[in-house]
Amino acid sequence: MDGTNAGIGMRNFACFNELSISPLCVSEADVDQRVKSFLRMIKDVREHAQIKRVRHEGDMTTIMLTNSLSLQDYLNTHTTDSAVRALLGLFIHPQIDMDDEISSLNYFDTKTCVKLKSGALIPADGFNAAYCQNTLCVGFESCPTWQNDFFDINVTSNGKSNEVSWVCISSPVAFGNEEGNSNRGSAVEKWLQERNVELVETTLLPEQKQKDVDGDHGQQELKEHARSLNNNPYVEGVLTSLPFKPRSQDYILKVTDDGLIDIVLWWEDAGYSMRVKTTGRNIAETREIAKILKEKYGRRK
Repeated sequence: MDGTNAGIGMRNFACFNELSISPLCVSEADVDQRVKSFLRMIKDVREHAQIKRVRHEGDMTTIMLTNSLSLQDYLNTHTTDSAVRALLGLFIHPQIDMDDEISSLNYFDTKTCVKLKSGALIPADGFNAAYCQNTLCVGFESCPTWQNDFFDINVTSNGKSNEVSWVCISSPVAFGNEEGNSNRGSAVEKWLQERNVELVETTLLPEQKQKDVDGDHGQQELKEHARSLNNNPYVEGVLTSLPFKPRSQDYILKVTDDGLIDIVLWWEDAGYSMRVKTTGRNIAETREIAKILKEKYGRRK
């Protein structure tokens, strides 16, 4: 049973890097340059990353260009400019796709900071949303910091922290072929390709998989569910039973980047729960496996 599925593509939306709003523009010329640069960048991102929308916590009235001028204000005064009108329908909110229960669960349980060259860690909601939804960030090229494409982010989830490299594109030449810039676009495209999820199947047979769910209560229900889960090719075993979650209405309780998923038999009044080891090698793969398990096993019998 060793193998992979056909692959799951990356999202068709990016997340807006709210940190790139600062510093604000100080002149009308600065405003024009910032918006036109952003539009050129978005055109390339749409082409190379198949991005159709940009998620932001607010709307264009909350994305400021100066102290008193928002991106929506700029659009309102440039309605005859076809390039600027391309902003219409680009931004959607909120920052997280609330229809994606697994990603939203992770988003509210995860904190992400971007590491600056000074070593400072700055809370970054856009990066957090992008990480939890397995997509990239985009933003304004407002200062030299955002002229880069790759950033170290520190992600804390379920009490554990790890540092990963994440993409935020602000420069209109990120995918360009300018002299001295030829490897830049290929590096970003390689990163984008790596975001495509390939789920690996376990080599263990169902009877070889762990199913330690002993307990005084709900043992039979847990064991029956563990046996069902162990028939799934992405499950490597059920590690342990967990404290009851009688108030939970969700099958998926927690997902971690090391392949562990906590689930709840929410249809049982006591809320019996267990921890499952999957073949997920990172948070994106484990989230996809969680969606598969929820669809197949997470309903009232």
